Amino acid sequence: MKFHKKKESNFIVSLPILNEEKNYAIFYVGDDFSGNLVVYKKEGNEWKYFAIGSIWIS
Repeated sequence: MKFHKKKESNFIVSLPILNEEKNYAIFYVGDDFSGNLVVYKKEGNEWKYFAIGSIWIS
């Protein structure tokens, strides 16, 4: 049985950027293999997932 050493991975989550009304938040989530922009929408007192867009893939 062969064991392969697992390469360490980098994982990044940016601080959110809010729109002027403060009811949408967008932030970056990425690792060594892809990067995405994620959007959340505030509904009442809760933030709910709204959309995601891939911006790069290796």
